[in-house]
Amino acid sequence: MTSSEANVTSRATPLGENDPRTLGTYTLLGKLGQGGMGTVYLGRSELGRLVAIKVVRADVADDPQFRGRFRQEAATARREALADGCRSIRAARASSSSRSRFRWSC
Repeated sequence: MTSSEANVTSRATPLGENDPRTLGTYTLLGKLGQGGMGTVYLGRSELGRLVAIKVVRADVADDPQFRGRFRQEAATARREALADGCRSIRAARASSSSRSRFRWSC
């Protein structure tokens, strides 16, 4: 683990008993934050890369204003990630369940 990975993982709080352990092909390592729109998890891809995965509350996921803010947030994250040497960043909506999942991977 690199020092920057250690720094990120040290900021994550442990998963709760009701939190998923995986989302798609990502293994969740902890929570990075939680707010009015949903929860941001720290995950690890199958290739070993650390990723932030935002799980959006279902009641806001289809709101046009939210979707506009989310697009802006994803664009900002993409710019910052590229400045930090991230090769690519992806925002995607996964299939719906009780929550909508949007994920950024780097």
